[in-house]
Amino acid sequence: MTRVMKPIKYSCFFFLLILSVFLFSSCNTDDDDSGNCTDSKQEYIWTQNQSIELETKVDSIVMNDSVLFFISEYSITDGEDNLFNFKTTAESCRDIADSGGTSDLFILVPADSTESFSYRDQEILQTSAFLQISAFGVVPLHSVEEGTISGVKLDEDSWRVSIDVVTSPLGFADYEGQPERIVVEEIFFREL
Repeated sequence: MTRVMKPIKYSCFFFLLILSVFLFSSCNTDDDDSGNCTDSKQEYIWTQNQSIELETKVDSIVMNDSVLFFISEYSITDGEDNLFNFKTTAESCRDIADSGGTSDLFILVPADSTESFSYRDQEILQTSAFLQISAFGVVPLHSVEEGTISGVKLDEDSWRVSIDVVTSPLGFADYEGQPERIVVEEIFFREL
């Protein structure tokens, strides 16, 4: 007695064909993930009549058997000085948990610097300059005490500012003691 197996062979073939079509159609062949990610960007902003108030409270955190310290809070309030903010927003992807974050370099320049300003090394302390890095809900502040900061007023709404500074090695982002160097030469526009 001979059995005919053709219907089973065709059934398996048909099943594998449908499975293959389903699998390949569900794959994302689009290399452009722009729908899932926002681009990184940099902003150069200055505002008039501002002040920065840093909390004197210092927190300590133990990480890798080292104690780290950072100023825990600050606030920007009405004042008399010019505040320059170099803001960097990292690319953020919806499908990547640790993507994104921001960093803000704040520099407070006395209002009597009406046409230009220049600070070097220890003079930078007069500007209350600091770097804030925000990622994963952690917001350490880094002091800026070394380098140069200068600016020339171009018109009522813009300054050309040159920054070449090194931040203190504080906080989570560089807990192994690596300071961060920031070099920027851009036009900062007044925030209205």
